[in-house]
Amino acid sequence: LAGPPAAAGQASCSGTIAGAGANCNCSLCTAAMASLCCAYSGIPATLLAFEEDDLWIPRLEEFNGCTGAKVTLTYTPNGEDGMQAALESDVGVKYNTGDGARFVEEGAGIYDSYIVQAPWMPAIEDGLEDLRERIAAPGNSVNWLDINPQSRQIMSYNGSVRALPLDVDYIAVGYREDVFQRHGKEPPKTMEELVALSEFFSGKDHNNDGVPDWGFCLTPQPNYFYAFVTPIMQRYTQECASVGHPPVCSGDYTGQNAFFDVKTFEPFLDNPGFRYAVDLHRRFLRSSNCPDQVAAGERCHRKPAMQAGRCAGVISMPGTMTRMLKPWDAGGSWAPQPRYASDGVTVQWQVQNASDGTYWGRRTKFPGSAKVYANGVLQDCTKSLCPKASEQDSQGTLINYAPFFAEGGEAYAMRAGSPARKKDLMFSMFQWLASLPHYMVPLSGVYRESQLTDQAQQNLIDSGWPQQMAIDLHQMLKFYFKDPGDEGGNCAQDLLILGFSEYMNKFNERIYRDLLLQTTILDGTISEKDFETLYRESISNLLTDYEVINNKYGLVPQLQRWRGSLGLPTLSKTELCETFAKFSQANSEALLRSGVDCSPPAGSDDNSDYVLIALIVLGSLFGGAVLFGALYWLYRTVKTNRRLRAEEAALVDSQVEEAKQTVREIQAPMVLMKAVDFQSLGKPVPHETARNQGKLHFLDTMGDEMMEFMKQFTVVFFSHQWLAWEEPDPTCVQYQVMVKAVDDIVTHEGISIDHVYVWYDWFSIPQACSKVQRLTINSLPNFASVCAFFVVVAPDAKHFNTGRDANLETYHSRCWCRAEVMSHWAKKGSDKMFYATAEGLQLMAPGGVNQQFMNSLKVFQGHLTCCDRKHPDGSPCDREALMSPMLGLYSHIRNFCNDPHVKGIYDAIEPFTDEIFPSSFTYVHPSGTCQRNLFGDLIAATNAKTGKGKAKMAARFRPGTTQANHTGAIHSQTGVHTMGAAKGGSSSASEFSFAAEAGATSEGQEQDEEEPSRVLV
Repeated sequence: LAGPPAAAGQASCSGTIAGAGANCNCSLCTAAMASLCCAYSGIPATLLAFEEDDLWIPRLEEFNGCTGAKVTLTYTPNGEDGMQAALESDVGVKYNTGDGARFVEEGAGIYDSYIVQAPWMPAIEDGLEDLRERIAAPGNSVNWLDINPQSRQIMSYNGSVRALPLDVDYIAVGYREDVFQRHGKEPPKTMEELVALSEFFSGKDHNNDGVPDWGFCLTPQPNYFYAFVTPIMQRYTQECASVGHPPVCSGDYTGQNAFFDVKTFEPFLDNPGFRYAVDLHRRFLRSSNCPDQVAAGERCHRKPAMQAGRCAGVISMPGTMTRMLKPWDAGGSWAPQPRYASDGVTVQWQVQNASDGTYWGRRTKFPGSAKVYANGVLQDCTKSLCPKASEQDSQGTLINYAPFFAEGGEAYAMRAGSPARKKDLMFSMFQWLASLPHYMVPLSGVYRESQLTDQAQQNLIDSGWPQQMAIDLHQMLKFYFKDPGDEGGNCAQDLLILGFSEYMNKFNERIYRDLLLQTTILDGTISEKDFETLYRESISNLLTDYEVINNKYGLVPQLQRWRGSLGLPTLSKTELCETFAKFSQANSEALLRSGVDCSPPAGSDDNSDYVLIALIVLGSLFGGAVLFGALYWLYRTVKTNRRLRAEEAALVDSQVEEAKQTVREIQAPMVLMKAVDFQSLGKPVPHETARNQGKLHFLDTMGDEMMEFMKQFTVVFFSHQWLAWEEPDPTCVQYQVMVKAVDDIVTHEGISIDHVYVWYDWFSIPQACSKVQRLTINSLPNFASVCAFFVVVAPDAKHFNTGRDANLETYHSRCWCRAEVMSHWAKKGSDKMFYATAEGLQLMAPGGVNQQFMNSLKVFQGHLTCCDRKHPDGSPCDREALMSPMLGLYSHIRNFCNDPHVKGIYDAIEPFTDEIFPSSFTYVHPSGTCQRNLFGDLIAATNAKTGKGKAKMAARFRPGTTQANHTGAIHSQTGVHTMGAAKGGSSSASEFSFAAEAGATSEGQEQDEEEPSRVLV
């Protein structure tokens, strides 16, 4: 499908440039392609696809004609069924196995780019180009954040983006308005109502041929079954700080899903929630097209069933759904077809619009469930169990929706090993395609939020869609595309890990072939006792099948892959030993095979076997069973205590080592702006705006790259309080002070402003992408510690929303502000720590470190909004999230305490160690307060490990808190550190800022009613 070659000797006409054997004609370049005219003249590139689409021909002609490129398209011979094998053959396969080995199968490397689906990607992930830098590059037209949140999540793997979505797949419900109106029925809200409607419509005549027809139609396959499971199993994907209205659900990801436990990798198969889904689906199948089709020896298939006009409704994926609902003579190839008389001309029946004139083909979101599986039992959905629920069923019970995004849809990907120029070419083409209306793009559907505007809806109507059909699609997708933090935003993800097709094939065999599609079940002749026996056998076989697949790819690696796919951090060794290994013997053995040994450390020999022998001898000598029993109890107690002490010692050691690591690396790039650009802004701008303007500089690691940069340039870290809920400095009172501070630093240091860079949270921390945002916040102590200047910006001001004072006093009262101060001082000292004022810079400690300055270093005595909110649902306190990075700072100070530059810092904190690093803290909960472990004995353990303390590591130390996320991710259940985009496109800020701080209440007081439940900090 490459553009036609230039004729030999043909003269170039106006606007045409011949080169490298290819023509490029700038008159073919649309406005979106203006910069690409002749940009890739003569460069060939290849694209491998699996599904044919006639739209490829005009699109490739336009792109090749404008750019001069020679992009060619190849289809796999076996279509979608052969694409995964083709990808693995060309890209190569690499993954870690369960025994710690590395499986590597090199690819042929023939093609440069591919059309992929998410389930195929885990095996080839390492061979695909990471698109993050291209997506983030200034001037690109991908507009990543315009893509619906679920598609963005689906195409992201372990922090990378390996494919660019061009479509989205999900399960929805279609129904015939003419049939529903004829019988006075409304579309279903719950799965219970869906099944009841299907049973009601089954046996009624829907096409006027006198033959009883069916309820809802389907093609039995795992993705349609799981549409019934997710509303029962997945109640919310992000932690919710409140059960108010609307709920605050923008905290850490919970890992709720329909497939596997994210701590033990236990399959979610043998539980009351899954059984409830089986019972509903069993009834649904009996009232569908399947009994008659299977009895006739046919495949149970929704397409011909709908085409024959025999379905009252259907469940399907979006592309097929559209072809079943559009007019039969306007692209509705699977819509009900007219029935003709024997003469082939006379129409005996055809589908009609409803009696009130409404178009017959309707679409709506997949129903929710009034019952959910929680805490081991099936129970009614309540606001606390289902914080995303807003609608109610006919009995007044809340409904939990969890739309299932099966497989994920198609996407563009590039081979990492392809030549750079070819990757540039293909990404340019993908960007251009992303800018076009979806109906002009091959294989594409509605997958962007910008495609849900009124104009986009009118474009659908103008292209031939019935008006009601276009309205239905947009209404449904506005619900499906909600952010996970919004009310109703609870979309469910497919099982996107290695072996996806193997898991699904076994599921199809055991649940459909061996169980639900059995003739006696479809016709209702099986007894409940026999059904129970068959059900237990199918579940047992499926669990065995899953065990085989897990062993093939490695149980531990599969658990970590599943967590990464869901946006959860990798489990640490401690967490694996504490939870995963203790779940079952198989898990414990799998962990050992993977190279993780949870046994007690060397030196803690267990002599309990000798004790047992002695007890037996004593028992026999005294001949007393009672004595033997008492002595055996003592033996078991000693043995258990030794094991617990060994585990405790391993945990302490792990916590000390992890803390050291937190100050050696960053979890997200450090983002800076040139001071001259900062001063020219006129007012602060958010990260995304500054990035799109090309004003940001990224430092990816704390290694040589960052250190070399810090030597060449002067970096200023601005620490401040937010003065509004939606933006940090609405009146620019702080901005003016910061601009002056830059000038003062330039003058004081005698340097050029061109050598000065600025770190400022509003543009240095991503505001729209919550995952990257959390990783960036995790690295805040490191950012503050490496900058040359630390400048506190706290002029006297009023909070825009609350009217409360914001000044130095409120700044220093905040836990996170103190953490930043501590982070910089612990690494750099106080020589270049300043307060920025309207009059100029003032040293924070002009006479050296004094008591007032030391008070500001007592991080854990600072104020936190999560404590004001009393940690609903027992969520960890943010003090617990800060424990590890602060311990890491102490470890750094202790390790270098004899260094002249560090000794003064160590000497200053030594008298206040217990106050700066408290062993415990007062935890506030709805019923009162209690003492909770914080640092435990980790300070003493750190001293022992560095060899500078009197204690030895063999001594017994209490571990620190294990409540916070071990990766150091800031816990956001209370909404305190969440910076995800708020409604209307605005964003909240982090705790170290001020929105919640100025709006937060003092200890023991109720929160202001004016402050939104989505607490911004």
